[in-house]
Amino acid sequence: MGKSEAKGQPRWIDKGLPDVRDVPDSQRAEPPDILEQGATSEDALHILCAALGMPEDADRVSLASPIGPVAAMRDKLPHIVEKRKDGRERYANFAASTVIAPYEVWRVAYDDGSFRLAFIGLFAGKQQLLVVVDVEDGQVLWNMMNCDAKALNKHRHGTLIYSVRGDVAADVQEAPEAA
Repeated sequence: MGKSEAKGQPRWIDKGLPDVRDVPDSQRAEPPDILEQGATSEDALHILCAALGMPEDADRVSLASPIGPVAAMRDKLPHIVEKRKDGRERYANFAASTVIAPYEVWRVAYDDGSFRLAFIGLFAGKQQLLVVVDVEDGQVLWNMMNCDAKALNKHRHGTLIYSVRGDVAADVQEAPEAA
């Protein structure tokens, strides 16, 4: 059985932050193109890697983020696209944009004492994105999920370590090792 997010972490609402459903489109990123869905898991992985800027002969690519580089590693990506009905590769452009220019980044604690980073991507329109970054062996892209804004609010908990609003000072002082 895998690890789970620790219970009782402070949520966005506890910190007095705005509901992402109320953020006007003028403060959101322009949505990138939604890609075609791959017919197979192999096609989907190829689409995902290409959108992340990974050359076919490379095993990894580094994406610049406001909190430091995030590695996308070919051997860590197949589980993202394995559920073919979800077609997550269609949102790979959103993932790259979310890592490079997130709305927020949260340090989320897990029940085994570890943590991951939740990159929140806000886009004009209906589709939003969550990118999960594992920090066990550096900052490595671990997962991504497209959703609507209401569902995205559920992932805004833990310690806020980055915000486009610049309102993270108190949280960063609580967790200096995550800054």
